[in-house]
Amino acid sequence: MPVAVAALGGTAVGLHTSAPQWLYLLVLLCVIAAAIITIRGTHAVVIWLLVGCGMWASTALFNHLTHPDTIAVGHFAVVRGVVKERAEPWGTRCLVQIAPEHIDSGAPITLQRSLRIGVISAEACGAIAGQQLEATGTLEHPPFESRDAAHLKARSVRVWGEGTRMARWAAQISAALAAILADRPGHARALIPGVALGDDSQLTSELEEAMKVTQLAHLTAVSGGHISLLMGGAIMIVGRKNARLASLLGVAVLGALIALVGWEPSVVRAAGMAGVVLLALAQGRSTQAIPALSVTVIGVALADPWVATSYGFLLSASATAGIAICGADLRRRLSDVLPGYLVDAVAIPLAAQLACLPMLWTFADVGSVWGVLANVLTAPVVAPLTVGGIFGAILAPVAPQLAQLAIFPAQMATWWIDRVAVTLALWPGSAIGFGWTAAVLVMMYVVVRLRKVRTMALVTAAGIFASVVWPGDSGDAFPSNWVAIQCDVGQGAAFLIRDGHQTALIDVGPPGDAGAACVRAAGVEHVNVLVLSHFHADHVGGLPAVLEVASVDELWVSPAREPEENAAWVERLAAHNAISVREVAAGDQYGDWLDVVWPRAGYHGDANNSSVVVRAEVAGGIAVLGDVEEEAQRLIAPQLEEVAILVMAHHGSAHQDTGLARSAHPSLVFVSVGENSYGHPSARALELYSFAEIVATVECGSIAVDESGVAHSRCP
Repeated sequence: MPVAVAALGGTAVGLHTSAPQWLYLLVLLCVIAAAIITIRGTHAVVIWLLVGCGMWASTALFNHLTHPDTIAVGHFAVVRGVVKERAEPWGTRCLVQIAPEHIDSGAPITLQRSLRIGVISAEACGAIAGQQLEATGTLEHPPFESRDAAHLKARSVRVWGEGTRMARWAAQISAALAAILADRPGHARALIPGVALGDDSQLTSELEEAMKVTQLAHLTAVSGGHISLLMGGAIMIVGRKNARLASLLGVAVLGALIALVGWEPSVVRAAGMAGVVLLALAQGRSTQAIPALSVTVIGVALADPWVATSYGFLLSASATAGIAICGADLRRRLSDVLPGYLVDAVAIPLAAQLACLPMLWTFADVGSVWGVLANVLTAPVVAPLTVGGIFGAILAPVAPQLAQLAIFPAQMATWWIDRVAVTLALWPGSAIGFGWTAAVLVMMYVVVRLRKVRTMALVTAAGIFASVVWPGDSGDAFPSNWVAIQCDVGQGAAFLIRDGHQTALIDVGPPGDAGAACVRAAGVEHVNVLVLSHFHADHVGGLPAVLEVASVDELWVSPAREPEENAAWVERLAAHNAISVREVAAGDQYGDWLDVVWPRAGYHGDANNSSVVVRAEVAGGIAVLGDVEEEAQRLIAPQLEEVAILVMAHHGSAHQDTGLARSAHPSLVFVSVGENSYGHPSARALELYSFAEIVATVECGSIAVDESGVAHSRCP
């Protein structure tokens, strides 16, 4: 395992260092020479250093070939190439990875076989591997963990060709399964493809956020559980005595599953370990989890270096390592205090979540003390859901009636998972600071080792109580004469504005009570107008909690009802609380101090570009941009007069318009952002507004502005 960790570390460094190619070659030759002359008995630390340096040099050298400096990022380009993988969701659009055959961007580019360009467009969502794709648009820097040399934000896309045979087969199965599920409840339409095929595109924002908060998101990632079930069934057919035949059948099943679900990070990890197990089976040898995982990590890092910065792969590997290292000890200790049927249900998620804590700490804002409980409650239905979903998907194109039968038990399982996730996500103790979640998990592990039922119950209960009650207050001390507050709600948005005795709230943050805690800390008990810029969960998810702490007169919403499920959910909440709902457009006003700047009447854009943008005539003028991207920003710029304070669009994404920054010309810019894997706030956004003072909530917490226009936060 230390060698595997060294390999991953060296690979990650190699992906993000820049030096002359000759230096990498020199280091690589030195490592090879040292390895050749190494004698038995060399200290382990030397071996780890050699592995790490070797992976660093080889990865950096390879990265030079796959990410050429000649790609003109920021330029308009025409790109044509072959689709490598099926499209994956990318916000309201899709990301399609292509191997370019032609790039016209005004600069010569050497097209290596390993070069990849990611095309972002709603028109490309139906693309499958093997098809030809041509797109025009602007080249941009990809996210930190991406293997793509650049991303093309496409204005137009053309897709043609049939695709590969395996890709057509997988697309046919997905389409047939979607047709069968069309008249099923929302939880079945979302979770059956998610669990069976790893396709989580149908998850509603509410359910997706609830599953993330309660640590159930792994259910929609095809991984070791799927492969174990399928390979176990295949091996049972021929028996372990026919070792080679069993291993061949296992390889066939593994290949079919990968063709169906694609090379997702968790699939790569699980498939690598399965390959090691099958190789051992063919040779009549046994294998162990840690060596199999370590070999997989090293092999995958060599074949695809970008796994070293893939959160999905690292979380999957960490969880597997945690179960392998701590699982048996936890089972043994829990068997003394719990009935047998609960031992695995508690030990496995506890071990996995403990092992993932260091990785989650780098990007998770919130968590839940009920994560282990959620996994215990859903454990009994995971196997029938997985088996029913997979067989339903396979049978859907050829025997729809049999597929309906297979899906029936899976649908009951999805109802239960939906209820558990949504219910526990609303309990006190959910969507709390991640540090509290980690503390409770560690406390649970410690008391399990004590093997004392009374101690275990009392200490765990005390930890949960503290995590629920203690952080109930946001911890922010706002000045009594505040006129605006940028709430720290993690990777989401919530902004308070006050003019005399009138208060407006723009967005309410993601699911949980972060938005409500900010409203409570500000001393707000009544909101005259609540503006929901658009219906994405990170802007509307905190609505139930906010309505518990403050009454609302009027609700303003975007005319773009996307996603529809979230819009309907908001309307139900508003009706239940007797709040009038109003679709607004540019020109609408509240009093003489709050104006709607965007969207203009008749505009038809996606959810982000249809965000409600408001301007408040307090503190020298405040503009709150929602999640509008460059298309809408270009249209807003001529109408937006100079303001003192601007809330940067879309959490500081790279999609910012120079004209809007110039016309607004704020002296103070707020970025509502949490720990994330999107690269927010982007370097481009920070550079664009470098003339102003920029304050981000991820670093400074909530930011209050007093009547004199002075900003107060925990940053100096």
